[in-house]
Amino acid sequence: METVWWVFAQLYEKGLVYKGFKVMPYGTGCKTPVSNFEASQNYKVHNKYHGKIYVVAVKDVRGFTSGDKGENLIVAVDDDGCLSGKITGFNGRFARVEQLKEQLIENNKQTYWIPEYVKGTPIPMWISKGGVEVIVMDSVEKLERLSGAKVFDLHRHNIDHITVPSTRGVLRRIDDVFDCWFASGSMPHAYIHYPFENVELFEKNFPGHFVAEGLDQTRGWFYTLMVLSIAFLGTPAFRNLICSGLVLAEEKEDE
Repeated sequence: METVWWVFAQLYEKGLVYKGFKVMPYGTGCKTPVSNFEASQNYKVHNKYHGKIYVVAVKDVRGFTSGDKGENLIVAVDDDGCLSGKITGFNGRFARVEQLKEQLIENNKQTYWIPEYVKGTPIPMWISKGGVEVIVMDSVEKLERLSGAKVFDLHRHNIDHITVPSTRGVLRRIDDVFDCWFASGSMPHAYIHYPFENVELFEKNFPGHFVAEGLDQTRGWFYTLMVLSIAFLGTPAFRNLICSGLVLAEEKEDE
């Protein structure tokens, strides 16, 4: 995780990091945006009972409106993806899972997870109120030096409480975490904790002789590997690429 922070810091120093707003696919389960790579996979839902296939998202929905402006589809949606009562005909029966929240948390404590805390890598940006001052941490050492705190683990629950004193007030970490594909693209450096360790090993073996994955990684892992490597090293992330096809099930869907 420390290497992922370092990679991000290199991009920030080169002016390749910016804050913006985009319309993103949204997952109501985790209440977070869906990875743009995953969202572009043309996912479909197949109902095994009547054989119908539902497309997750379509661009043209005019056929479902009674007017040219699509006013019947303009509804309020909360963080759970719940619609207002304006659209009818889709009502159903559901379990009140929210009433089981506390029981779910307590029972989950009786289970064993590997790793223990499954969350994304926190984006290492500490900012002042209003965003006037921004500090990007590129290492554990820098965070410890500026905050005065001892850091043993970089997961959110162990660092989000850490603040950095400043003449502009207290700096706090932003809430965001990295898209998992950013961490995947950092693999050539992160798996040996470069540049904090194994510098000679990395320099003698990078870029790797080959990578291999399925066709779908053309816009996934292959893409992020190349982008991050070129962004701060100016070299390709691999010398050769072996791309396999996909095995389809009887319904011609990806297995």
